[in-house]
Amino acid sequence: MIESDRRLLARLRRVNGSLGEVALMATQDGGELPARGLREVGEALCALGTDMLARADEINPQPALTGGRETPHALLTRSQWHTLADTLADMCRAMDGRREDLHDRAAGILEAARPAEWAPVVEDGPARELWCHAYEVIGALAHLADAAPHDTRHLHAVGRHVAELAHHLLTHQDTVDV
Repeated sequence: MIESDRRLLARLRRVNGSLGEVALMATQDGGELPARGLREVGEALCALGTDMLARADEINPQPALTGGRETPHALLTRSQWHTLADTLADMCRAMDGRREDLHDRAAGILEAARPAEWAPVVEDGPARELWCHAYEVIGALAHLADAAPHDTRHLHAVGRHVAELAHHLLTHQDTVDV
């Protein structure tokens, strides 16, 4: 085994041992773990994990935009995601809607990257059916872009879904009294 791998294993042993240290448990404040101790262990785990993944990539290189590893979604926090969505809307307003197409494209990409658990919840009511239909079409378009951009049969099927949504949008009547 090469020396760098031995050092990596020694670090793993030290970090693993520190996870169960009584010091972290003994310094609880009213049952709450101390932020400093959690941060130290978390930073050690992150650094070790990064180094282990880098070594794995050295041994067996992977195609990579993500360092050889797949990520389940864009690496944004929920707050960053919402800020980016708001910024796109601000840019569209600043241009008086002249480049709505760019806004819509960017918003579509952002929407496709959003984890499902971040989706807004629409209460039962007149808008819920429309909202569900819109997200079904968004999902079909995202799938088309990712998996089947040259499949004519799929293109036509998604086109029909988009047309149905367009009809639904054009005929939607809000039943709320104004």
